[in-house]
Amino acid sequence: MAQIYIAGIHTDTGKTHFSALFCKAFSYGYCKLIQAGEIEDRDFIRRFVPECEVFDNGISLRTAASPHIAKLLEQRDYKAEQISIPNAQNLAIELAGGLFTPLDDRLCALEYLYQNPKPCILVGRYYLGCINHILLSAHALKAHNIPLLCVAMMADSYNDENQHKSGEKCSDDYIDEFLQGHSLLQGVPLVRTHFFTQDSFASVAQNLAINPALLRALQGLESS
Repeated sequence: MAQIYIAGIHTDTGKTHFSALFCKAFSYGYCKLIQAGEIEDRDFIRRFVPECEVFDNGISLRTAASPHIAKLLEQRDYKAEQISIPNAQNLAIELAGGLFTPLDDRLCALEYLYQNPKPCILVGRYYLGCINHILLSAHALKAHNIPLLCVAMMADSYNDENQHKSGEKCSDDYIDEFLQGHSLLQGVPLVRTHFFTQDSFASVAQNLAINPALLRALQGLESS
């Protein structure tokens, strides 16, 4: 049974965008471990991937805040270690925020992953400081023996295309090169994909579906 965590290196790195692309490209189901806020990430997945089997959130909170704060404000009584994951094959489990996001008053997402080990895709975004956040996240996963399947870098399509028209490298390329050469990510594929619109979603998802590095990583997961 292939269940994969979709974790971010920071808040708003594009986890839900990547989850939609991944579910479309590889026919995965979707579950959000904790939803904090009235805007449902499940609705985003349903809109772009209507054929996707979307499961109930592990925990649903109305307050758009860190889960441990939303839990307090809403006077909710739950323990993070008791959050259940659907017993489903080929399931993408999107986390809330980054690896050290508090899920309740004492447990961070990383500790939940350690207690419920599954391979993880780390979603990053190109910004000043992203290398620091990526390597810290990769180090944390390694220290907790959580397999890192790949690092998925979310790029802005317009900037990415225009920066490459001249044939010269852009800052994103230098970030990729540094990450690919770092010992913490040795053997971990780096996959660049893009944020999308309604018009571009199908083509971006198709490109992800044929990405050779990601295909090899998933094939290795199936054979293990």
